[in-house]
Amino acid sequence: GEIGPKELGSPTFPGYRPGQLVGRGGVEQRYERWLHGEDGYEAFEVNALGKKTRGLKRRVPVPGNDLVVTIHHRIQQVAESSLREGVQAAKQIVHEETGRYLRAPAGAVVVLDPNNGQIMAMASFPTYDPRVFYEGLSQREWEQLNNPSRNFPLNNRAIQAAYPPGSTLKPFVAAAAIEAGYANPNGFYPCPAEFMVPGDTSKTIFRNWREVDSGTISFARSLIDSCDTVFYQFGLEFYRERKVRGELLQQEMREWGFARPTGIDLSSEAQGRVPDAEWKRNIHERYPGLYPDEVWYPGDTINMSIGQGDLLITPLQLAAAFGALTNGGTLHPPHIGLRVMDPGGKVLEEISQDAPVQIPSVKRTLRAIRDAL
Repeated sequence: GEIGPKELGSPTFPGYRPGQLVGRGGVEQRYERWLHGEDGYEAFEVNALGKKTRGLKRRVPVPGNDLVVTIHHRIQQVAESSLREGVQAAKQIVHEETGRYLRAPAGAVVVLDPNNGQIMAMASFPTYDPRVFYEGLSQREWEQLNNPSRNFPLNNRAIQAAYPPGSTLKPFVAAAAIEAGYANPNGFYPCPAEFMVPGDTSKTIFRNWREVDSGTISFARSLIDSCDTVFYQFGLEFYRERKVRGELLQQEMREWGFARPTGIDLSSEAQGRVPDAEWKRNIHERYPGLYPDEVWYPGDTINMSIGQGDLLITPLQLAAAFGALTNGGTLHPPHIGLRVMDPGGKVLEEISQDAPVQIPSVKRTLRAIRDAL
């Protein structure tokens, strides 16, 4: 898109002139300085009739360089088509309680290499054709792209949207429970249909997704069956010892990269959220109407133990965390840029990445989780 008035003269765009096209998003924006190239010009003298009489100065234009990305085009095609078909298929599912079809307006896909963080595919639905921006949008076209009824196709949900992760969080909660001593990979745990906090006068019931008592099951089976009530027990243990050991579950979730940007080489990445007692107090003070309670209850930690409540995670954060779980505990920063080449094919720069981070969980803990999965 055309360079804007706020960008002219900024350090990011040195020497740019009004009317020039620049990267306004994605890798086009991040790698603008490599992709832009240099304009050419010609100065010449004319007579009174406007006829060229002689040339004075000339500079040949320099084409921009090529950016090689990690995206694999066939995997990307499969990701986009599978996502589109999956959303359509989900709309044919009837909700058991309401009898209505599920609403499935959007989704995201991330495929990454767990050994280096390279993004093999990234898709967001609904989407749009970025070429529509090349010649400029009409007001009507811009309004259509931002119409809520079209579910905001300009948003890259893989990195810009954060959601309650649900049971996809359980492997990381299980690892935290093992490290804290609340769970044993060789242990067995009751998996009832319902769970209540002992002594809770409110009689709040936390239900398993399965309505029957599954009896006592192994630690591995609790992950295989995704038993909510086993994880409620882990959550309660984290809550009970928070005054002695701190908010250990939240600390462990942050170690896996949640609640902070992954550092991917794309703009507008969402941070997500790992809520704690301080966050709940602060959000209550700011929005008492929306958050009427400032106390952190056992139910807050219990809900977090199955990826619900006020916890928010981006699909990219979750993919990166599973990458670390897969490779033995190394959290690689996800990235898309691979190398820069000149128009002739010469490599000008191998794009460096941030150093990986080691997850503090011990190897045998991660191995137990992987074996269960």
